[in-house]
Amino acid sequence: MSPAGIDPWKLLQEPGSTQSKQLMQAPMAPLTWHFPVMPEEPQQPDVPFELRVPVATESVAAQCGENFVHVEVKKDFFGTGQLVNPSFLSLGGCAAVGEDPEAQVLIFEYELQTCGSSLV
Repeated sequence: MSPAGIDPWKLLQEPGSTQSKQLMQAPMAPLTWHFPVMPEEPQQPDVPFELRVPVATESVAAQCGENFVHVEVKKDFFGTGQLVNPSFLSLGGCAAVGEDPEAQVLIFEYELQTCGSSLV
């Protein structure tokens, strides 16, 4: 018995005392949804696409002398047709000393002890 003298179990068993059931107001149409059908073959892109195999570019040539190094770097460094900005390239801490505009080549020519190099 609760302090007020009312049996809570009896109160819950009486219909309509605490909750009422909800009744469906009108008949509803059954659901007709289903999973979408997956295509057998993957869709091809709408744009022309050609998978290319990467090709090693011969972008850097170096010639070492007894006390100097001569390096030529193609401005089309990655072989993509995009020329790199010469200020983005350096040999150690040294900038290019020249450029061949016809061949699109940057030239680095320094003594071996410059540009932050050291003897090992």
